[in-house]
This record gives sequence, C-alpha cells and structure tokens, in this order.
Amino acid sequence: MIIFFKSAFKDLMRPGRLVIWVILAVFIVAVSYAFKMSNRGSSMTNLELYGQMADMLIFRVTALAAIVFSMSVVLQEMDQKTIIYLLTRSTSRTSICLGRTLAAALAAAIAACVGCAAGAAVLLGPAQIFSAEILKDFAAISLGAVAYTGLFTLLSMVLNRAMIIGLIFAFGWEPFVQNTSQSLNYLSVMTYMNVAADHEKAASSGGFLTALAGSAGFERPDPWVGWTVLAALAAVTIFAACKVFAVKEFSPREDDV
Repeated sequence: MIIFFKSAFKDLMRPGRLVIWVILAVFIVAVSYAFKMSNRGSSMTNLELYGQMADMLIFRVTALAAIVFSMSVVLQEMDQKTIIYLLTRSTSRTSICLGRTLAAALAAAIAACVGCAAGAAVLLGPAQIFSAEILKDFAAISLGAVAYTGLFTLLSMVLNRAMIIGLIFAFGWEPFVQNTSQSLNYLSVMTYMNVAADHEKAASSGGFLTALAGSAGFERPDPWVGWTVLAALAAVTIFAACKVFAVKEFSPREDDV
C-alpha cells in the first residue's frame, strides 16, 4: 500500500498539476480582500468575517480538490489505458485502492489548506495562520477531504460521468439543500465540515454570506457531531470503494469517435 501511496502522491504533486491550486489561492486572496474592504466599518470582527468566508467559499475548495484528485484513483488510469498494468500487479487490489485513495485525499487536503491559509492571512493577518482557530479549520478541512475523496472515488467506480456528478453534488446539491430546510441541510458533507469547524460567531452575525452558506436560521449541533459524521463517512466510503475495486472489472476506455 505504501508504494502505491507514494507513487500516486508524487504524481499528484507534480508542479504542472499544482498551478491551478496556486491560481485558486490567489483568487481566494482577492475575494477575501474585497470582502474585508466591503465590510470596513461594519460591526463584524475580522474573525467573524473569516468565518463567513470559510463557510461560504474557502471550505468549498475542499470539495473541488477532492473531485479533481479522486478521479486519478481509477478513471485517470482507464483514460490513459494504463489500468491493465495497475491491475496485474501482485499486490492486492485493496492495497492499491487504499494507497491511491489516501494519496488523493492528502493532496486534496493540502490544496484546500493552502486556500484556507491564504484567506486567513488576508482576513486575520499572517501571524494568525497557525492560531488555534485556523489549526482547527485545517483539521476539519483534512477530515473533510478524506470524506469527500472517499465519496467521489466510490462514485467514480460505479457511475459514468463521475466528475460531472461530483461537481453537481458539491456546487449544486449542497448549496441547494443548505438553503432549503434544516432537515435537508444534514444531507450535505459541507454542513458537517462547518459544524466541526464551529464558526458560531460568524453564523450568528448574519449577513449575505451567512445566508449563502446555509447558516442563517440553522441550529448547528455540537461540533463532535460534525467530526463523528465526517470520520464515519470517510471510513464507510473508502471501505466501499476498496470492496468495489476488488471485485469489479476495469478496462481501458476507448477513445470517442
């Protein structure tokens, strides 16, 4: 497993693949600065501004990164027609899937944490990047990345157009249910990331971003609920993905004519 983890992670961390995440971090810096300037003179503290930005934008980078990196676990090998070489290894399929999935989750967590650090540096100041509040967010992002990656890796093995479906889920379904009702709010992975991070002051301060993040009027459960659900989702989806990978037949994809 370790060999597949290292090789997959090295491939995901190639400079050419990281450019998009650097650009995204710059985008977060720009949006965070504009948000901070637009709220100059308001009653909200910098921590409340950061919490709103985290719930609405920064944390959503986790889902995007997980979608992109999880596609490398199996679908990339099928598209590049190298899946046959992966499956003929003497190592068990479970070890292959687990190693590659964890590598994708780590890559997604790093990309999302960089975005979080960029936003925190603007809204709270560079000295606060390693404060207790931001370190807690790093932990929520990391566990969320594992949960999202497990979910999207599983979807990539059982559904066609998995990336499109993942994007619809993360940027269509989740924002929709978070702003529909309290009961549907719980059907969003992002909800549990926000609960775990516990940006309570940001949620209670109101504002446009609070509404967009689905925090307005939502009675958040205790943070431990968020941590527990994310951990359970990560374990269940990764286990299921490994089981599917162990029994399903995969073949190279033919080029569309």
